[in-house]
Amino acid sequence: MESLDILAGLTDLLELKKGSDLFAELEKVQALYPLCKNFEREFPSLCFYIACVENAAFCAERILPLSGRISHVVHVRFGGGCGGGGKSTGIWLLNVLDRLYTDVLVTDNHYGRQRGDERIYELYPELSGPEAASAMHNIRVLPGEKWSNHGDITWKIRPCLNLKA
Repeated sequence: MESLDILAGLTDLLELKKGSDLFAELEKVQALYPLCKNFEREFPSLCFYIACVENAAFCAERILPLSGRISHVVHVRFGGGCGGGGKSTGIWLLNVLDRLYTDVLVTDNHYGRQRGDERIYELYPELSGPEAASAMHNIRVLPGEKWSNHGDITWKIRPCLNLKA
C-alpha cells in the first residue's frame, strides 16, 4: 500500500535517533510531502499519519475499487481511545457503509472530526459522502461498563437490504 511504501522510504531517509535535528528532518519530509507541517512530537514521528490513514487507505485503495463487501463493521474505541495517540474518530466509515454493503454496525457512537479525519479526506476524497449510519436501526444497546467503559455500544442494522448480485 502506498502509505507503507512512504513510511519505508522515509525511515531510510530520516535520521531517527535521539538528538537528531528536528527541523532538518522535517525539511527532508516536506521536500517530498509538502502537506506534512510538523511531527507533532519532540522527535521525528510519522506514526500519526500512518495510524490514522492505514485503514482508510486499505478501504480506498483496495476494498472500494474492487466492490468489496464488508457485512459487519465494528467501530469501537477508534483512534486514540486505546492509548495509540490517533487523531481520528473514523467518521469516514459512516460514509462508506452503503458502498461496502454493510448490514451491521457495532459502534460506541464516538464521532466528530479531528485532524486525522481531515487528513484522511485530503488523501482519500472518495471516502467522503452521505453518512449511512443514520439510516440504520438500533437493535441492541450494551452499557459501556460491560464492554469498555467508553460509552454505550450500539448494534445497528440496515432497514432494507439492497444487495447487488
